[in-house]
Amino acid sequence: MPIFGGIETFIVIQPSSHTEIWHVGWIFPDGTPEVNRLPLQESVRVLVSSGTVTFFGVTPEGNQIELKQVGEGKLGDRKYSGIRQL
Repeated sequence: MPIFGGIETFIVIQPSSHTEIWHVGWIFPDGTPEVNRLPLQESVRVLVSSGTVTFFGVTPEGNQIELKQVGEGKLGDRKYSGIRQL
C-alpha cells in the first residue's frame, strides 16, 4: 500500500545507546535538514526511497546521538507493525 508518491519501503532505526527522549531528523539529497518534533523513546519506522537520505537523532537539548538500523520492511507486510511509523 504505497503512500507519499509510491514509497513503500521502510527501515527501523533506534539510538545506539541513548535511553531518554530523542527526535529523528534527516538530511535530503539537496542538503536540506529537517527534524521531526514528535518525542520518541524507542525504535521508529521511517520511509525510504531510492534517493540518498541520511537519518540522525537529536536530544531535546539539540545534542546529536548515534542511530543504528535494526530492521527493514515494506508497507503492508505487517513486519514491525507495533513500531511507530513517521
